[in-house]
Amino acid sequence: MPDTNPYQKQRYESTGFVGEQIHQTRDYQIIRRPEVERLTGLSRSTIYAKMDPDSLYFDPEWPKKVSLGRRSVGWYRHEIIEWVESRTTSAAREA
Repeated sequence: MPDTNPYQKQRYESTGFVGEQIHQTRDYQIIRRPEVERLTGLSRSTIYAKMDPDSLYFDPEWPKKVSLGRRSVGWYRHEIIEWVESRTTSAAREA
């Protein structure tokens, strides 16, 4: 498959089934807060609380923001998706 987007890298990950693999594309697209809210199901205040080390809801594993300007930030889409997937995996292990 030709590399059509210079901001994408490809990787293979095992699904846990013997011999089965899923082809995933890591997308380095930067998304804004409304999309982060949609992907995570978190509110604006919770997102910023997860970034604040003084907050009770601080999460050191929360993806780092990317500065887009003086008053504008975004997040890498693949990092948000990986964070959501890590929560799904840890919740399944605890059950």
